[in-house]
Amino acid sequence: PHRSPTINKIIELLYNTAKDEFVKLQLKASLKQGDKARFIATTIKLRELSLNRTKELFRFSRFNLLYDSEAWAGKKLFCFDKKALAQSYRRHTSQPIHHSLIKLWDDKKNKKTALVLFKNILGYMGDRRYQQGQEVLLAQEILSMCVDVNDLRIEVYCQLMKQLTRNPRPESINKGWDLMMLCVSTFPPPPVIENFVELFIRENAPKKRVDPMINNMH
Repeated sequence: PHRSPTINKIIELLYNTAKDEFVKLQLKASLKQGDKARFIATTIKLRELSLNRTKELFRFSRFNLLYDSEAWAGKKLFCFDKKALAQSYRRHTSQPIHHSLIKLWDDKKNKKTALVLFKNILGYMGDRRYQQGQEVLLAQEILSMCVDVNDLRIEVYCQLMKQLTRNPRPESINKGWDLMMLCVSTFPPPPVIENFVELFIRENAPKKRVDPMINNMH
């Protein structure tokens, strides 16, 4: 049947253009038309395609500001089982941490704040006992401590990914994703950790939570 040049071009694109190249063409079209919603949606799709190709580079365990797990455990002066402590470095624990998860240079104030952040996360997720009804105050304190300090933003995302890894308590997991949503809605992950957080969300969050969180990141 007769087809117009435009229809033939679309068919050629669909069958002969790599998926990410086709999405890039959509991105250019949305820019040209000034369609902000389409531009954001297309940008997110491009990022997803890119992450799918490079995901092994952006596993939480490969984030370059993390310590070696044994070195991190070694920062605790008195510990009867440093091997077990090292094994807990990037996975859920119900115990407070003794040191920040990332290298916060020599900023003693931020290192101390990182420990408070983690205790608040434990409390919000129900892994540490606080007075009933304290969840809102804990969440407010977490957000207010991180909103203006780039290093603490990075730290809190690492702490959340840690606590959502191999967590045996469904209620704690659910509250952890609530807190992740609050964070991405208040301060998107800094560029240095953005891909790590996005990949973690895409691969671990409940399906219904993924798109809202990713959309808030962008």
